[in-house]
This record gives sequence, C-alpha cells and structure tokens, in this order.
Amino acid sequence: LEDAYDGVYQLAHNPLLALAFSGTVISIAFFNFAGISVTKELTATTRMVLDSVRTLVIWAVSMAIGWQNFFFLQLIGFCILLCGMMLYNDIIILPAIKFILIKLGVMQPEVAAYRDLEVDAEPDEFEREVTLSREDDDNK
Repeated sequence: LEDAYDGVYQLAHNPLLALAFSGTVISIAFFNFAGISVTKELTATTRMVLDSVRTLVIWAVSMAIGWQNFFFLQLIGFCILLCGMMLYNDIIILPAIKFILIKLGVMQPEVAAYRDLEVDAEPDEFEREVTLSREDDDNK
C-alpha cells in the first residue's frame, strides 16, 4: 500500500516532484475538458479516435525520449485495440465488409444501408391531442 503521509512529505520537500505532479494534474484536467468539448461539438466516436491517437503519441514520445523500448508485440496489440474500437463504433471494418458484399452481389444495398432509430414520418402524423375527462375516470 502507498503511504499518503510520505507522499505529501515528498511533494512538499522536492520541488521537481511537485512540478511533475502539478503538470500531471493540469494535463489531465485539460484532457478531460478537451474530451468533453469534442463530445459536445462532434461525437463520442470522434473522442474515442482522438483518445487512441493520444495513446499512440504518448507511446511514440516515450520511445523517442528513451523511456521505453520498442517491442513488436506492442504494435500488434495497439493494432488489435484500434481494430476493436473501429469495429465497435462501425467506423471502417463493417462498412468495408458491407461494400464488398454489395459488390459481390451477396447483399442488397437496401439491407446494408445504415438506418437510424428515427422514423421518417409526416409532421402531422404524430400530433395527437389527448384529453382526459372526469367521465373517463368514473367509468373505470
């Protein structure tokens, strides 16, 4: 277990450690603010893609500085992570498979079309007036 008192003591007596800690707190706060802004203005899918790019940038910088060695297995794992994210968010893999199946004639374009949950309806179709009266309550 960590010793919280010793951690606070070290932060108070080591200015470099306090600077690194403050930088970490500020960068996490900035990242969360930027993530919320991206989700608000664009989509959560865009935020997930940018989060993956952030992971790649941190990995590349840590290797460039010399903090970490390159292992080919890490690259394979990162590719699996990206493929899973793209499959989950229906970004590249499923649309490509649908495109190939349509070109081969296995799937009809109407079936492969992405449909939202929204129903295309006339504006007047869903406008109904509901009124309750005392007579309805008395009949029950």
